[in-house]
Amino acid sequence: MILVESIIIVLLFVALFKNLIKRNPVPFYILAVLINFMYIKIASMPMVKELNPAISKYILGPLNRGAIGTAFIILVMYIGVLKKDQFVRELMQIRGELAIIGSIIIFGHNILFGKIFFVQFFTDMSSLEPLKLAATIISLVMIAILIPLCLTSFKTIRKKMNPSSWKKLQKLAYVFFYLIFIHVIILYFGHIKDKVLDVVIYILIWGYYTIKLVQKKSN
Repeated sequence: MILVESIIIVLLFVALFKNLIKRNPVPFYILAVLINFMYIKIASMPMVKELNPAISKYILGPLNRGAIGTAFIILVMYIGVLKKDQFVRELMQIRGELAIIGSIIIFGHNILFGKIFFVQFFTDMSSLEPLKLAATIISLVMIAILIPLCLTSFKTIRKKMNPSSWKKLQKLAYVFFYLIFIHVIILYFGHIKDKVLDVVIYILIWGYYTIKLVQKKSN
């Protein structure tokens, strides 16, 4: 359910600030960096979470497991396959900016968990459980894909690239999007009985996107 909550938060955020993002996205990039900084600091303080359960549930919750960043990426991907009504057309104009904001927040998630799992992977790989090892490897692949996708979403960099080369590179976004799904399902597999609803939500979101993508490609 945390993903649904995150999608609602992101949709409300974008509906409220889409015009400002279009006008000047830089403050929103800075905001995303600051959110990461605060999230990492708060998440590293267990006493704060224990004394303030509301912080853990309503602030850390949507940021935890990369749900907010993932919600931005879901929106970015769906913009490309949904019917182009007025709202979707408006979002299409800031699709790159939304991708950058989502990427920044995802990087924050990877910094927090990478301090544990990436360090463990490179220093003592055998100590990682098989599912966590697989999830860690996928995370590293995702980061390798996300960095060029994020950088080339900046208009100043995009303008310097050959249009055909840029389009080919951006196709990696499909790979990244489906790797998110695989990554989450692997993590949930270890305690699937407690995550049935979450898995169903992910299947519905990625399944419907796949249907819309196939329809778009066949037209």
